[in-house]
Amino acid sequence: MVRLLPLLLLCFYHSYGQKSNRIFSKTGQVTIDKTVFDKIPNDVKIIGLGEFTHGGREVVLYKTELCKYLIENQSVKQIIFEYSDINLRPINNYLLDDNQKFSDEKIKSLVNAQLKNSIFFTEEYIDFFIWLKHHNLKSKQKVKFRGFDTIVPVPIPYLTHNYLTKIDTNFVNKNIERWALPHNDSLAISNIYDWFEKNKDKIKSKLKEEDFQLCSMDIRNAKAYITQRHLKKRHQDYETYRDSLMAVNVCELADSKSVVWAHNAHILPITDYYKKEDKKTYYQILTKRLGSFLREKYGNQYFTIATTYSKEATIAVLKEETPISVFPFENKSFKCPNYAFPFFLRGKYKFKEGVLLSDNELLQKKRPLMLSDLDLFGKEIMLIVDDLDILVILENVTPIRILK
Repeated sequence: MVRLLPLLLLCFYHSYGQKSNRIFSKTGQVTIDKTVFDKIPNDVKIIGLGEFTHGGREVVLYKTELCKYLIENQSVKQIIFEYSDINLRPINNYLLDDNQKFSDEKIKSLVNAQLKNSIFFTEEYIDFFIWLKHHNLKSKQKVKFRGFDTIVPVPIPYLTHNYLTKIDTNFVNKNIERWALPHNDSLAISNIYDWFEKNKDKIKSKLKEEDFQLCSMDIRNAKAYITQRHLKKRHQDYETYRDSLMAVNVCELADSKSVVWAHNAHILPITDYYKKEDKKTYYQILTKRLGSFLREKYGNQYFTIATTYSKEATIAVLKEETPISVFPFENKSFKCPNYAFPFFLRGKYKFKEGVLLSDNELLQKKRPLMLSDLDLFGKEIMLIVDDLDILVILENVTPIRILK
């Protein structure tokens, strides 16, 4: 039986609770009530940790501090992040390697190389990686930082250098000139994918188990990226396909208790949402998201935590069309919509002082919840939520500080 909203956490970034519940970070103070998160059942395998925007500083600070607490107190051994695993792999390798001692400069240079020009290229994430490296150096239970998204292209030279030349040089030599032709990436990736599927047993015998898993995932994601590009204009098909592939990646990576870090729209078990067309008009999109696939796979061993806001959010968003030479982000401001669940609570609760409800009496009256979600470009969607374990409501949110 699926849990329906047993806990609601309403919390403001600058709230002042009991000192014993206060957790501090280098980038600011975050108040987290430990008693709520200590109630996460011991048999939970995956914790979906959502965000209503990638571009809010308080959201990232809250999530990083919560992850630290879950790592130290809930035996979480892996963060599976909404980004390409190929990009995150060098960072993960450094975090796990005891032979590579701690270095601020090393972490900054890795983040610069792997995350530059993304919305995750910020001091807040650098500080989190610094904490993870320190944790891993002193702990036997090391924490991995992996990626599960399929939205970033997988370069053919990467596949060739890391896998293909080690497996079948004849196949590489036969196709290398054709792969180098411009505008031939779809055919080339399909060619590599078909070759892999046809020769899977042979390939498995030539690679170490871990390398085979990486090879399989990278080629699958390369194929997924090409397919997604063709589905882009058909929202239902595109989003269901993308989230289904992300679910495959999460299930493959989750070999220990894991946090899945992504948008609310991904981690919540929803089958539709409403997209804003203009100030007064929304249209329904039927789709199946990552959280629904994970609920089917793990049942009550999948636990969901979402974040939202009650008043105003000024966030960093990606500009629609930006020349490569121009900084691609800008700030946009939003007010909590009057349809959203937190809007109805504003007269009753003082968010600045923090509010904790440990029962679902109020939620029973308001189910399903309506939550505002803002995508990477700042476009608003309305989530209809009736399957959620913890909701974190921040009052005001300021922009994430993206580095240039």
